Amino acid sequence: MRRNPYGCHPPSGSGDPHQGRIIRSQHLVWFQKNLSTSHQLLRITELIFDGFAKSETTGALFLDVAKAFDKIWHDGLLAKLMRLSCSAQFIKITHSFLTSRNFRVRVNNILSNPRPILSGYAQGSLLSPTLFNIYVNDIPNFPSCHLAIFADDTAILTKYKHPDIAVQTLQTYVSQLQLWLADWKIKVNPSKCACFLFTKKRNMPVLNPIQIFGQPVPFVSEYKYFGLLLDAKLNFDSHINRALTKARNSSFALGRLIAPKSTLKIKHKLLLYKAIVRPIMLYGSPIWGTTSIRNLRKLQVFQNQQLKRIVNAPWFK
Repeated sequence: MRRNPYGCHPPSGSGDPHQGRIIRSQHLVWFQKNLSTSHQLLRITELIFDGFAKSETTGALFLDVAKAFDKIWHDGLLAKLMRLSCSAQFIKITHSFLTSRNFRVRVNNILSNPRPILSGYAQGSLLSPTLFNIYVNDIPNFPSCHLAIFADDTAILTKYKHPDIAVQTLQTYVSQLQLWLADWKIKVNPSKCACFLFTKKRNMPVLNPIQIFGQPVPFVSEYKYFGLLLDAKLNFDSHINRALTKARNSSFALGRLIAPKSTLKIKHKLLLYKAIVRPIMLYGSPIWGTTSIRNLRKLQVFQNQQLKRIVNAPWFK
């Protein structure tokens, strides 16, 4: 039987979420001051590199929450605000924000009657990210697992000497997590989830996949996480090659604007390069900056080519 989300005392009215009464989980990064996707990536890769230094395998489970923002349970969110002792005024405002919305469907020239939106919240609102953080703030912890939550992307990591123990630990945590997900009507999409083993070991045993709600989560050899292509050894070869391909395509799209015969001034060509092409190449550099000299040389060669093209310098001396 599903528990009653309102199984708590009514708010006293003394709490105020703007005075620090809402304490965010340390696992949450999204929509917090001075924190970005780069910080999320750094947290994960530092944990993996620490495992490498200790000859450990890091098991990672990447969860994809199905339509996270469109499926938030209104009553569940209001119940969590009550449990946090938020003021009655704030809860009333949130209730109005969640429920005072309708939708209509148009097919050709036929328009349906208005129907209330029973779940989710308005995307693009300043309040919506904070409400989502509150909703997932009480995600269960597990002693040997590390959580990293950014919006609807959740990564669960654990480190062990033996890969099979890492996978077993993730499965144990997932079995507990499923109860929380079911209680709060949060659905995951197992087909878009992935399991990854970061290791320096050459010979890996055949392991059984992790099960989520009875569906297996496949093991992958590469995984794109916040725009960064992760590989088992974190050498970032695939990411660098992919970034260079995208940067070349972007440079080609600029075409004549940065070509030697362009009528633009050099400073304007450089501005286009720095604003459009170089960010593609350097995205995530605080994370992959430890990559091999060979990869760094590839990036340097590409940039030298672009700068010579911009200033119309000879290719060879």
